[in-house]
Amino acid sequence: MDNNPSNFSPRAGETLPVDSVSWEDCQAFCQRLSERLGHTLTLPTEAQWEYACRAGSQTPFNTGNNLSTEQGNYNGNSPYADHPQGEYRERTLPVKSFTPNDWGLYQMHGNLWEWCLDDLRGFSPAVVIDPVGPNGSGAVVRGGSWFDRAPRCRSASRYAFHRAERERNLGLRVAMVTQAGGERSDRQQESGERPVRSQAVKPQERRADKQAGFIKRLFKQDKK
Repeated sequence: MDNNPSNFSPRAGETLPVDSVSWEDCQAFCQRLSERLGHTLTLPTEAQWEYACRAGSQTPFNTGNNLSTEQGNYNGNSPYADHPQGEYRERTLPVKSFTPNDWGLYQMHGNLWEWCLDDLRGFSPAVVIDPVGPNGSGAVVRGGSWFDRAPRCRSASRYAFHRAERERNLGLRVAMVTQAGGERSDRQQESGERPVRSQAVKPQERRADKQAGFIKRLFKQDKK
């Protein structure tokens, strides 16, 4: 964008994620980034976010049954369940501060709440694939933040904010739309199949060396 909105300033050598962005800011950023790169980028849906966060795990956190402050950045005064207290840093940390999940994604737990594409929805007992929430109930955020207690950082934890809100604990993570989420393939057009609605992060974008400071660098580059 035309300026860096972050409340937190990096110390020497740090690469912090961008914070204090609204859902609307994220939409504008994704549109400009898509135009620059020639690929469609967007916020992930809530379902896609949790799928990426879990990386195949079924425990409360992708780290297992607990998240210590050596594994994530949250308010260590309020640990999960009966686990010991940890550090409360009161600010964001650089992207590569902790070990990534099994898919190479950094800081899916804590540091910053991350905006999702859809609004908060109710859960159904029926099996659904890549569900999308309705409009008008407040955009979903996932992951918890440096400010929150550990239970808020669980893989399944969800919250919502008004789309125009900008808070020091709000950030984003972008996803690239693949062929399945865009135009119908020739086979689908011939058969009448509906395309699978998916905006999954491409595997090559999960590589550790492409995650560090990704959003922060793009905000800086956009000034040029």
